[in-house]
Amino acid sequence: MMRSKRMRIGGMFSLVAAIAMLGACEQGPTAMDAQEPTVSLSASDTNILVGETTTVMAQTANLLGRDVEIDWSTSVGEIEPTEEGRMARFTSDQAGTAVVTAELQSDGRVIRDQINIVVNPID
Repeated sequence: MMRSKRMRIGGMFSLVAAIAMLGACEQGPTAMDAQEPTVSLSASDTNILVGETTTVMAQTANLLGRDVEIDWSTSVGEIEPTEEGRMARFTSDQAGTAVVTAELQSDGRVIRDQINIVVNPID
């Protein structure tokens, strides 16, 4: 069963992005304007024990001025978004390999990345 959570990235991030865009408009188009948004996942630990928690981070790029959402999902265990959706805490009560996915939605496009987390039984 796939479990997922959604977080909208906004608040202070949107304000900073708007200020950065104003500066970019004064300088004209840049190479960043032509680049697609990206998301890349990393984890504080990809090999944990049943009941332990690891933090998964979503590093994004090329989002200036874009309204985006990150949907988190996992093949086993639980995923709980934090930090305005940029991080999530993963915990599982069963052993196995969990596939944690972050799906970034921006301007009608969907960009995703996955990371495997091995959950070992307690001996």
